[in-house]
Amino acid sequence: MGETMNTERFQKNIEQADSNSLRIGAANRLLQQLQKLRYSNNENSAKWWVWELCQNAKDVCNNTGTVIDS
Repeated sequence: MGETMNTERFQKNIEQADSNSLRIGAANRLLQQLQKLRYSNNENSAKWWVWELCQNAKDVCNNTGTVIDS
């Protein structure tokens, strides 16, 4: 019984680490894109990044780990 609980806790820890990794990766990609736009000389960039931010927010994973599609 104790071994089963340890296995379940271990699995839960792995799932939490995977979830955290996905969020951190998404945040880092977003920051990289925003930095590229910040240093570009394209005047459309000032408007484009807002739409990109909205699109990224739409694509955020939900609690089940699947991408929300609207």
